Amino acid sequence: MAPVDELVKGFRSVLPNNTNSSFWPALARSGGFQTLQKLIEGNSEVDVGRLLNVVRWRPFSDGWTDTQKMFFAEALNRLKRAGAGLPPMQNPINKLLRFFTGSFKEPVGGFKMSDDIRFELEKPTGFTTARCAPLKGHTCFNHLYVPVGCLKDPDELDAMIRESIVVEGYSNYNGDYRIEGVVDPLVPELAREGRALTKSKDLV
Repeated sequence: MAPVDELVKGFRSVLPNNTNSSFWPALARSGGFQTLQKLIEGNSEVDVGRLLNVVRWRPFSDGWTDTQKMFFAEALNRLKRAGAGLPPMQNPINKLLRFFTGSFKEPVGGFKMSDDIRFELEKPTGFTTARCAPLKGHTCFNHLYVPVGCLKDPDELDAMIRESIVVEGYSNYNGDYRIEGVVDPLVPELAREGRALTKSKDLV
């Protein structure tokens, strides 16, 4: 019980506990336990608009077009609408957030520029085509990798996002993959076809 006792002491050191304080009555009027829980844990509802306001679209040059940004933004809003009322662990937008940040919930206080959230556009190399492959996430740095081939059909993108966030191994991406000695950013799709592969870099 020692850790719990220390936690209680910590709360008492920063929260007013005298009977003349207006803190506890105000807390009770604003939702009580649920409000205090939100102050501690953060909001379970993902604010897509705020997320898009702080996201860094990469690469800078020859990267996302305005049309592609709007297309992907609508995909995020579509996920949010589809999961309305669901708990975070079942809500697709929360699951996507966890996929590239490691958390089902946005940070306490909301998303900030200092979170360095990045949406990386992956384009095909000279020996690959622009197919829609699974997305990849780098939870150490809050980065999401989106294949450019997925930014054409909204239904295909929605299906690929849902596939990506439930399959172990696509998240925590940290580098390229090699198939028979060739680097291919679309390797998860090729892996489903049964081709041998080895990772060229470790996962974080």
